[in-house]
Amino acid sequence: MRIDLREKNAEVIKKVTLQCQEASKERADFKRTWGVDPFDSAMLKEGFSFRKAAEKMASFREAEMSTAWTQLLRAGVQNIANSAYQNYPTTFENWVTVVPSKLDTELYAPLHSVGFPNEVPQGGLFPEVSTSGLNLKLQNRKYGSMFAISHEAMEDDQTGQLVQKANLIGEYLKQLSEVLVMGKLASPSGGVTFGNFQVPVSETKPSNESNYPWTTSAAPFIGGGYNRPASFAVVSDASLKAGLQAIMQQKDLLGNFMMVDPTHILVSPKRRFDIATILNSEWYPAGAQSAGVTGGAFSRNQLKGLLDPLFVRYMPKNDGTIDGLSEAWYLVDGKKPAFIMQMREGISVVAEAPNAGQGFERQIQRYRASMRGNADFIDSRFMWQGNDGSAV
Repeated sequence: MRIDLREKNAEVIKKVTLQCQEASKERADFKRTWGVDPFDSAMLKEGFSFRKAAEKMASFREAEMSTAWTQLLRAGVQNIANSAYQNYPTTFENWVTVVPSKLDTELYAPLHSVGFPNEVPQGGLFPEVSTSGLNLKLQNRKYGSMFAISHEAMEDDQTGQLVQKANLIGEYLKQLSEVLVMGKLASPSGGVTFGNFQVPVSETKPSNESNYPWTTSAAPFIGGGYNRPASFAVVSDASLKAGLQAIMQQKDLLGNFMMVDPTHILVSPKRRFDIATILNSEWYPAGAQSAGVTGGAFSRNQLKGLLDPLFVRYMPKNDGTIDGLSEAWYLVDGKKPAFIMQMREGISVVAEAPNAGQGFERQIQRYRASMRGNADFIDSRFMWQGNDGSAV
């Protein structure tokens, strides 16, 4: 039975976002003034008119009105940006495990299996077995941007400019999360570049592994495991079957077979229809075969429904660029927390004081949006790199 992580991950993202320092302060201030929680209320959803709310503030004293207006505006932008982040469609929530973080750097020590049992002779001693594990750490990093809203846009919000800009800053941070995950997954030499954003190679490489996170059977991980073929191939019926067979022979640090059973295949939009044909055709998608070969004409498709396809807009190429046309593809096991999105602080939006700095000089309201976390492998043995984008 497949485990759908998306709903669970969404709850973690929402919880971390609402508990971050800036969001908690906004909620408390807003509730004291307005009597409702802005993140639980429908009043600040898209379509809410800040101008109409301002008109209702006529009964406030001047000092109170200024404070109330600032609270309303900041809470509104925070809510809209949070909603945009949580609702923007990305793929990583389907296979990556999102975990909350409370420290600058989190330590991980996943244990592999214990030694295999053996026959015990009568009166003999039971063989003592040991276990082995990984010693990893992942530091949280900060990401964000700043944007400004003109005084006119705030007064004339019927144009939708305020909502649009707040949506964009939330959406862009969600896109950054997807690029971060895919950049770390691919980890090409030199890292991945998208716009001005630079994603480094994996930061969780074990000190005792020579090749990480991807290696072949010619230079395997400790224990004999490997997670990429000797030569890459474009995704096809044959290359997909070869990858599935190889990954189910994966070995851990002690040389024991691991229970790796991929749930998803990640491909770029370029191969969307190819993989749809391979996984959904009723009949054998490769066509008629020679006598004695598995899968002749009109035989059932052996791959039908075996994997869930995820079409990744931000799939890196082997040179570290992203243009939506990558040939790279990956098999991943979404049942295991083998790749994580670590969240220290969810998206937060902080407003600059309107009577100081550029707010006073240019009559604008500036907002700083940020999030803090990181993404990386916990154990790359649960993934298979069928093509890094070099095979076309």
